[in-house]
Amino acid sequence: MSHHDDASRALMQALSLLEIKLAKLEQLTFEQEKLLQNRATLINTLRNEIEILRDQNLAALHEVDRRGQRLREMRRGYEGSTSWRVTRPLRWLSQRLRGNMVAEVSPLEEVGDVLPVSAAPSSSVLVRDTEETASLAVADRHDYVEWVRRFDTLSTERRAALQEAAAQFVADPTLISLVSVFSVPRFSESALASMLAVRETLTAQHHANWEWLIVCGVEPLERLKDWAATDPRIRLIEAGADEASPWEALNTGLQQAKGEWLAWIDDRVLLREHALLAALEHLRAHPSARLLYADDDHMDAEGTRNAPAFRCAANLDLLNASDYLGQFVLCKREDLIEVGGWDNSLRAAHRHDLWLRLTERWKEPAQAILHLPCVLSHRRECPEGAEERADDFLPCCPEVGDPASRVRDAVPAVVQAHLARQGLNGVALPHPTLPGACRVRFTLPEAPPRVGIVIPTRDNVGVLSVCLESLLQQSSYPDIRVVVVDNGSVKPETLAYLHGIDDPRVQVLKDDAPFNFSRLINRGAATVEGEVLCLLNNDMQITQPDWLEEMVGWALQNGVAAVGARLWYGEGTLQHGGIVLGIQGVAGHAHKYLPKGAPGYLNRALLHQTMSAVTGACMVVRRTVFDQLGGFDEALGVAYNDVDFCLRARKAGYRNIWTPHAEMIHHESISRGFEDSPEKQARFQREAALMRERWGAWLANDPAYNPNLTLEHEDFGLSWPPRVPTF
Repeated sequence: MSHHDDASRALMQALSLLEIKLAKLEQLTFEQEKLLQNRATLINTLRNEIEILRDQNLAALHEVDRRGQRLREMRRGYEGSTSWRVTRPLRWLSQRLRGNMVAEVSPLEEVGDVLPVSAAPSSSVLVRDTEETASLAVADRHDYVEWVRRFDTLSTERRAALQEAAAQFVADPTLISLVSVFSVPRFSESALASMLAVRETLTAQHHANWEWLIVCGVEPLERLKDWAATDPRIRLIEAGADEASPWEALNTGLQQAKGEWLAWIDDRVLLREHALLAALEHLRAHPSARLLYADDDHMDAEGTRNAPAFRCAANLDLLNASDYLGQFVLCKREDLIEVGGWDNSLRAAHRHDLWLRLTERWKEPAQAILHLPCVLSHRRECPEGAEERADDFLPCCPEVGDPASRVRDAVPAVVQAHLARQGLNGVALPHPTLPGACRVRFTLPEAPPRVGIVIPTRDNVGVLSVCLESLLQQSSYPDIRVVVVDNGSVKPETLAYLHGIDDPRVQVLKDDAPFNFSRLINRGAATVEGEVLCLLNNDMQITQPDWLEEMVGWALQNGVAAVGARLWYGEGTLQHGGIVLGIQGVAGHAHKYLPKGAPGYLNRALLHQTMSAVTGACMVVRRTVFDQLGGFDEALGVAYNDVDFCLRARKAGYRNIWTPHAEMIHHESISRGFEDSPEKQARFQREAALMRERWGAWLANDPAYNPNLTLEHEDFGLSWPPRVPTF
């Protein structure tokens, strides 16, 4: 009898594998058809957008003509003045000197710029060139050089608009302090050239109310004294003999700074000429902000921009994993002083530590941290063979992921101290594959809460058996109960399998009503025992023993609603890395089809973080939260019910977490099939329309994403054109 059971089980497993392969072929065919349908829809949408943009172009051209006429009149006025004629020789000499300096350092005049668009009614409105945004044709959607040329290059009209906006800040008393530290008593000629480049970007700023504090030894001080003599905004501070470290010198700069806002920059960071102006406009529109960070990219020795870093908005769970804020961060100086500045004992992780200590000080840290979604700085790359500056300067932004990074062990210690100060019962561990990052694993109670697992199913016994047996045999969580919600299975082998389940932790609930995934989830949740719920598709395969410990640990944290896992296709590519809003109209999976081991965009496929939504294929949530939100919405019987649930959780003040440290295989869509019939397509479109009607404003701007990234694909590619918001 036992031999017969083993043979039957082996046969079912073989059938399951065949069903999986067949389903994958069907899936590929369906996705190709869906892609063609989406392409046709997109073409129609683009035609409409082009018509709208064409009308906008005409209005913009009239506005440009009006501004141009006004500028020409102003120019004729001041060029006819006596002071203009008298100062002509000085202007000529200044331009010559500036031109020589630029030629020695880098081709800064060729650097492109993006314009801020003001949200404040009293501010000037700066717009992109409509000639560029009207065209979406591109040979390579990942071509950042072409993207910069079209959407992020400073034109004559934009410079004029910047000057007009800067005029509003002439009387603005806001002073920005910028601090740089030389970490050795003397520096090389290449280091001096780098600092010349930094000075050039500062003197070109459209907001002129800044100060640059350079903390250095006696020999650099002597060589730079002419800078301070010719520009009182440049202040030289001698690092005393008792300075314990470069980080102590940085605190010296902090104590002597006078600005309301302070940023730390090194010789590799080149600010764009509108950086300070854009930051101040954004801060003016968000008066509760205490810290501002922006997007950035790299610039090679020829001045070509590459490797853009388009970041998400404030994400405290991501910050616990990695210092993701980038190279240009403005902080309230008074906050830096009150938390004691930089901790010089921490060395490489002192910057990460500072951000965490600041978040502890603010009552609403997510509201105090402001992200500006445009490139405000470039990180200059050393030409091949050039002298490195690592021994000359204190870098403001360590490169996370560098195998030689010194922050490998420092970051977990910093995050562990942060958890202790917050009273959180978690352990900060070195990231298993990413130097300079860590993972937080929350400690479960001595008696972990019971988890009720809900698995809707219909026939496909091979798939269900893989799911259920891997769940029961592989999972190490000590207290689970499972309800299999059978939605009208009719195949004899399925009914026999369900009838033969003899594990006391598992029960079968019959439901013969028409398929409605949300109703099945709600019925199962109401039936199964457990303080914590786990929603699990029947096409999942458990491969990691402690997956549930990881997800429950997150779900038990205050303020957390849904927790999602990292799901893989059977061939080893990523199926679910969290959900991004707005993809193809409603939502899509982040990093879909990413190869196993790849870090993803800005390493985000490797780091736990807040996401706007996670998939219901494997979702863990406390029962109290599930009941508070009313479960899944049965008006969304097939599509987007998990996204809707997560957005209702966000609206109620919760956050949703995606963790890569719980993972399994997802044989997607095998049980239910695909939206490949007219009836299914119509139902899908109705539910998509309901989501757009209910969450339209939220879908347009996902805080866990960036408006410079695509909504057509799931790979964090560039958006053509970008959806840069006003500020």
